[in-house]
Amino acid sequence: MSLSVDQFGKAIVASGLMSAAELKALWGQLPAGERPKDGETFSKLLAAQNKLTAFQSAELLSGSQTPLVLGDYVLLAKIGAGGMGQVFKALHRRMERLGA
Repeated sequence: MSLSVDQFGKAIVASGLMSAAELKALWGQLPAGERPKDGETFSKLLAAQNKLTAFQSAELLSGSQTPLVLGDYVLLAKIGAGGMGQVFKALHRRMERLGA
């Protein structure tokens, strides 16, 4: 099932990746004729603008319950998984450093 733009926007805000104000400002900058009509198109637009990664877009579109923000870390990509857990590439928000 595909998400509407509104549902996708709510998922972004709920995930903690963007605030409602940031998303509203970004939406307001888009010319009316170029605004996406569905969540998948909106996710591609945000990925092209480097606002979301492909991993984040896929997780949000799938409705996955994987948290995308853990404390000060924003999950960017899944690196691997094993019997004991999963490993993600992450960005520390304040230090702007990559980690796993």
